[in-house]
Amino acid sequence: MAEERVLSGRYALRDVVGTGGMSVVYRAWDLQEGRIVAVKVLRSEFAGDEQFAAQFANEAHAAQQMHHPNIVDIYGLGQDGDTRYIAMQFVEGVTLKEMIRQEGRIAPRRAVTMAIRILAAVDHAHRNHIIHRDIKPQNIIVDADYNVKVTDFGIARRIGKDAAAIDPGTNILGSVHYFSPEQAQGRVADEKSDLYSVGVVLYEMLTGQVPFDGEDARTVALKHVREMPPVPSAVQKGISPALDEVIARALSKDAASRYQTAAEMAADLKRALVRPRGGFVRVPGKEEAPAPQEKPGRETLRRYLRKFGLLAIAVLVVAGIALAGLVLGRDFYRRTHGGRKAPALRGYDIETAADLLDESGLPYTIVEAESEDVPLGAIIAQTPEAGEALGEGERITLYVCTGSDTVRVPDVLGQTAGEAQAHLEAAGLTVGSVTYAASEQTEGTVVTQTPEGGMFASEETAVNLVLSGRSAIVPDVTGMSLEDAQILLEVNGFAAGAITYQKDAFAPDTVLSQSLAGDTSALMGAEVDLTVSELDPASSFKAQVELHLAAEKEGDEVRLVLVDADGSRTALREALAEAGEQVVSITLYSRYEGMHTVEIYLAGELAAERLVEFR
Repeated sequence: MAEERVLSGRYALRDVVGTGGMSVVYRAWDLQEGRIVAVKVLRSEFAGDEQFAAQFANEAHAAQQMHHPNIVDIYGLGQDGDTRYIAMQFVEGVTLKEMIRQEGRIAPRRAVTMAIRILAAVDHAHRNHIIHRDIKPQNIIVDADYNVKVTDFGIARRIGKDAAAIDPGTNILGSVHYFSPEQAQGRVADEKSDLYSVGVVLYEMLTGQVPFDGEDARTVALKHVREMPPVPSAVQKGISPALDEVIARALSKDAASRYQTAAEMAADLKRALVRPRGGFVRVPGKEEAPAPQEKPGRETLRRYLRKFGLLAIAVLVVAGIALAGLVLGRDFYRRTHGGRKAPALRGYDIETAADLLDESGLPYTIVEAESEDVPLGAIIAQTPEAGEALGEGERITLYVCTGSDTVRVPDVLGQTAGEAQAHLEAAGLTVGSVTYAASEQTEGTVVTQTPEGGMFASEETAVNLVLSGRSAIVPDVTGMSLEDAQILLEVNGFAAGAITYQKDAFAPDTVLSQSLAGDTSALMGAEVDLTVSELDPASSFKAQVELHLAAEKEGDEVRLVLVDADGSRTALREALAEAGEQVVSITLYSRYEGMHTVEIYLAGELAAERLVEFR
């Protein structure tokens, strides 16, 4: 086995996890921080090329300015001899390109959710005045929970006064299948260029193919400038008209007609999930539909009243009463005699609900609403309620979750605390309380989480974790002195908790009971509350017992069991200080006067029984 290569005495390179035209990415162990990292190493043939070196450094400088759950964290740029490298967050997953190749296409709802997360990363970059300029599936990593991480800011460009300081050259365009028309024409890329690329990525996720392809890069570039791609729904069934509209705007040739911000595009994608039939995408510069004419207002009503006077008032009053009666009567009739009833749609996704209503010929209206308890695009509520009778032509109103501030909680069961924290933070959540419980699972792994995996929660929700702790057998300390009981608990990995004193006939400071039963399994470190006797002379009778014992070894335990009207109970437990024959004098207490049996156990074996008088 080849010896591990260590860069700068810190990063031990393990296996190769990715390769590119100018670099190789390794999974590595950070010896200083004690964690797995990814290390991107610039290929040796480019190490002396100033432009490639500047591009490589630019990736680190650009990404280090940003910290976002959907952007790979950069830990630092380094050089070891002639080797230039970037240390970054290691993400367990595959590139989006690999995922598309494996699955062929991605289901619309999942594709949209992932696109919204990509847009969140792009929006964060733009707010930090960084244009990525190379958004493509190869630069997006997807983990097991379908969280995405955008990486590779190698040809990123800074917007603003210091653009020239970190822009490594104007001849770097990006990837031909994903870059914008202005990039294809050699013009400056801006925020809208990144959004065009996100549109191409979403097109590929939904259809399994890029919108433009050709024999060579020049052919593809010309298509970006001159042609319109096939409508996604014409390439793949199951894509809604709303998604067609969003992608059409994202892929506009004119940058001014595209989405102007990532947040704007994300908002329309969310609407596409709750309004799949579309009609809400507005392209800048296109003439809006004329507003409907307003109905006669108060001024018209005043003129009417002045002309017809009191007669008009009387007529209006009567008409109003009649109209109210008609509405109330119709509602009452609908609820009691209507022939059709509203179907139960709560919990359905909007596409399924809309299909059911269309098949039934029932008209409906969609209203957007936020909820932290249901998935994106699911029906939160409906009116009329399920089972209520419908009047002729009455519309059903569906309240659909936009999920604007909710995320799916990843399932972290079985993961270590560190792995769970990384997955939760990548989803935009935080770790709340961390407690331990006895479990048969591997020590230190998550056994329960709240909220559970798969549920939806608001961003930055604290997820409470319970980890598997090491368990042990709780010692039985009843009958021991308090001091001996505390020592024995500690030796076995437990701690004495609350001490409660109770008046009793037992010897003072003797343990009467314990909160965790002896000889049972419990989490190590747990506290055991003790109830300890406080001698009550008014109800106590005592006997002096002299024991002749022959202990085989030091530390053998002597235990006395008193049998009286209260039954059998351990009256005393004590470890002998030395081996051999010895005489031990002990005082016992009972609530009852007279002769009682005392059983004497030595090292766990019954050594003798005797009758002892208590007085």
